[in-house]
Amino acid sequence: MRDAYYADWGFSIPDFLANTAGASIPLVHTLWPRTQAVGFKLSYWPSSQYRNYDRRRATDLPSTRYAIDDYEGMTVWLTLAVEPMLPARLQSSWPDWLGFAVGYGTKGMHGANVKSRGREREYPDLPSAHPEFLLSLDYDARQLPAGGWIWEHFKQQLIWLRLPAPAVRVYPDLRFYLLYL
Repeated sequence: MRDAYYADWGFSIPDFLANTAGASIPLVHTLWPRTQAVGFKLSYWPSSQYRNYDRRRATDLPSTRYAIDDYEGMTVWLTLAVEPMLPARLQSSWPDWLGFAVGYGTKGMHGANVKSRGREREYPDLPSAHPEFLLSLDYDARQLPAGGWIWEHFKQQLIWLRLPAPAVRVYPDLRFYLLYL
């Protein structure tokens, strides 16, 4: 919603479609329970623009004051619970808590290209914005042991957060992460 207040970052059809799809997921999961094998998660590790806000701001480098605006620190994941998708005879051979995820993130959000720097700033020495795509293992919090109502509520919140796991960045280059946060 905040983007609507900025001339360079107003309404866009792709944003609207992504927001509508994201808001529809709980409804789809309720109406068609088998779709719960596919989900979305978010992971976050503060970028240097956020971690070094005061120092970067003093030198007029791009900086991010609020974590919610730290897009470079966020990765959005499409997750797949593998076990329910397997044929019945193979389900017992796959751990029910282990799945796969495809991640999307971005770097260089305040780089050299016009859209990322805005009209007022130029950062010719910084790289332009580019996407990152990752493949990773994923943990299904729904498969954690049962407990009381507080624990069950906590597990329901965990299904939206991607816990650290091994990952491979496949674009823009190949890179292995022992634990991608």
